[in-house]
Amino acid sequence: GHRAALESAPGRTRGWMVAALAGFALGVVYLFWPAFASGFERLPGDLGDFRFVNLMLEHWYRVVTGQAPWRDPNYFYPQPGVLGYSDALFLHAVPYVVFRLARLSPFYAYFCTLVAILGIGYAGTLWLLRRILDIAWPIAIATAMIFMFSNMIALKIIHANLYAVAFVPLVVGLLWRVV
Repeated sequence: GHRAALESAPGRTRGWMVAALAGFALGVVYLFWPAFASGFERLPGDLGDFRFVNLMLEHWYRVVTGQAPWRDPNYFYPQPGVLGYSDALFLHAVPYVVFRLARLSPFYAYFCTLVAILGIGYAGTLWLLRRILDIAWPIAIATAMIFMFSNMIALKIIHANLYAVAFVPLVVGLLWRVV
């Protein structure tokens, strides 16, 4: 009661949102420091995963712009219908296509997509903790940072397909609201 009334004051909430945004920015800089330090010459992922994920995301961009059929990514060209042979990365494709339509290069769009996915996960975690579980701001921010930027995430940074774990808090919160 009293804590919720204090935390819901407009100025106080705005301050916590600024703190949450600062936490996210620090996490992004921490996680992607090699990319920032190299002037984006070193993008996240090992060479194989980076190429595959970028190829799949570029495939979805080509589908949206009418340049390719949705079931036929060109990684086993000329074999058609190979979309189901691996990860389709459909949720990753949504921000990627937006960034490509904004005329970013495939490489910058890939990087921005990873940051956007982490942003969705971070915001979803804060929303779940604050609005669904009624956790105090400092604990919610710290928990969201640990979830999104923990050592485990940093160890798996080379596998961009695993970034889909970022959608879990949002899905759990939405399911909770439905039930």
